[in-house]
Amino acid sequence: MYQDKKIIAIIPARAGSKGIPNKNMAPLNGEPLIYWTIKSAKESELLDEIVVSSDGADILAFAQSQEVSVVERPLELAQDTSKSIECVIHVLNSYAQRGQYFDYVMLLQPTSPLRRALHIDGMIKWQIDQNYNDGVSVSPIPYNPTLIRYKRGDSLANVLNHTSTVRRQDMIQAYYVNGCLYLYKTDGLTLQTSLNDARHGYEIDNYFALDINTSEDLQSCEILLSMDNTK
Repeated sequence: MYQDKKIIAIIPARAGSKGIPNKNMAPLNGEPLIYWTIKSAKESELLDEIVVSSDGADILAFAQSQEVSVVERPLELAQDTSKSIECVIHVLNSYAQRGQYFDYVMLLQPTSPLRRALHIDGMIKWQIDQNYNDGVSVSPIPYNPTLIRYKRGDSLANVLNHTSTVRRQDMIQAYYVNGCLYLYKTDGLTLQTSLNDARHGYEIDNYFALDINTSEDLQSCEILLSMDNTK
């Protein structure tokens, strides 16, 4: 809890995955991938509830072994085409049926294993202190979008609809939504909410924003974790 606001963290972890089979249980430095997100959530000082939402029996069993709550996700909400907001609304409704309500919900995707408790608590304090309804973590883009192009055959087209004749030192820093942290007031959420389109951005370093999508990403993260004495 922070400033008398109750906060639930939802860790969405469906069983299916195309890139890496059963990705959320893929081994990473001796533990399943999802372990690292559960660990950072449990180390948070501000979360009131941590819950894993999954359709996978092994994922749910592992989450329970880590002493966090679980909500079994219906198969129709665990498809490749399913949206994260559907999982969030399902979990919040499950708690509401038990008479439990929260002021804020934080979504923590297991594919960001380098995220720390300090990022979780830092974003919560920042967003509640500013009284923002929504927020998402962002990281700086090394290439300014002024210089990014679409390529159609050999032809180039600007991503941004303006000239790129501008000095590099005059270019505005651009950021990307890194998927590590999403924090929303619960009373404004609907199934039409696009979590990636939050209006406020909480910046974290690119190192902590590593997103696991491929076996190569897992290998890279394994190396980083093996070198990290603070994990």
